Amino acid sequence: MGWSLRKSFKLGLGRINVSSRGIGYSVGVRGLRVGANSRGRAYLRAGRGPLRYEKSLGEGNKGNAASAATEVGSRLSSSSASGCLILSGTLTILLIVARVVQAMATPENTTRQWIALGILAILTGLALWWIIRANRQARTRRESVAAYREAASALIDNRSPVERDARNVLALRAAALSWIPETTADEFEAAYSGAVADSVADQEVTPDEMRRLGLMAKGLSLPVDVVKRANLNGFLQGFSALVADHKLTTDEEGKLTRLREVFKVPDSAIQTQLAKVDQLRRARQVSESPLVAIDTTAKVRKGEESYHTTEVREMKERVARTWVEDGERRTERQLQDVRSGTLYVTNQRLLLVANGTTNIKLDSILSLSVDLQTYGDGVLSLIVDGRKSPYYFVFPEPYVTLAFIEKVMSRV
Repeated sequence: MGWSLRKSFKLGLGRINVSSRGIGYSVGVRGLRVGANSRGRAYLRAGRGPLRYEKSLGEGNKGNAASAATEVGSRLSSSSASGCLILSGTLTILLIVARVVQAMATPENTTRQWIALGILAILTGLALWWIIRANRQARTRRESVAAYREAASALIDNRSPVERDARNVLALRAAALSWIPETTADEFEAAYSGAVADSVADQEVTPDEMRRLGLMAKGLSLPVDVVKRANLNGFLQGFSALVADHKLTTDEEGKLTRLREVFKVPDSAIQTQLAKVDQLRRARQVSESPLVAIDTTAKVRKGEESYHTTEVREMKERVARTWVEDGERRTERQLQDVRSGTLYVTNQRLLLVANGTTNIKLDSILSLSVDLQTYGDGVLSLIVDGRKSPYYFVFPEPYVTLAFIEKVMSRV
């Protein structure tokens, strides 16, 4: 048979067993131990004297106790959280029971030992019943949350929902109300905002699309302020698309009006946008109507007529700062005020009367465009033949002024 090795080391409630076949370990008290032998087989042993109980908790493997621990850990991690709760709670309660019985019992008083064991057995049963009941309740609540989220997702994805779909989601929400994750509200708000954005992609919102948005808001129990914010963003999205070319046709203006009506956007929330719509509307009227000469205090030439006058600030592009990045010299430029005055648009030129006068002949203008700047006003850029740098002008109503300039240039 040969030589063999067997040694046991006790560490508190734990014990490590070393043998020629490997290392085993166990934890517990006298009368109840849980552990794994040198072949990795997990076991549960209970009882004293002639009454004993032993249960194998695993099939074991050909490795040592470390590999057995890895196997047990992997099984626990792959099992449900509720199963882990029951197992750990049961083992903990049994260990406490055994420890208390061992402390209370003496060889001379077996009656006291069995009375204590009976009382603790009842308490153990009640504790296990509570654990199982709590596990079932948690599972039911998780299932309620899962059913609610599934129904809510179906409502979000449904392009043609009905009232019953929204009521179904509301009923499931009531069952899972206290267990809904906090992140769900953000997810539903993002889903509603996405649905609004999809609806205004063509700058039109049909009655069916509004009905779908209404059922989504109702079924997802979205707060009123969330719905208003998403609807406002939807209007702004449509507005940006319709005025991207800095023009506003009659048809586009009608679309904006309908977007405001279906989304119930208050005027107070879109003052800037309304001002731009009004300016673009008047610019359209200028382009569609004949030019009418107006009286002016500026000195005009013979046969020259003035059609538009406005305040103006002349700007000049200057270097704000320079720096070297990645071995390359970089420059940041900004527009700075040069002077302020009055601009007259005539049938022959642009006349700037300020600290001196500047004449820009209409037939020398090569291109002009308007860019909105962060400070709110529009900057009109003019590239003139024979001039190296462009003219930069800032007007209170750049689109109206641009319409007049384009109108007179079309007649030159």
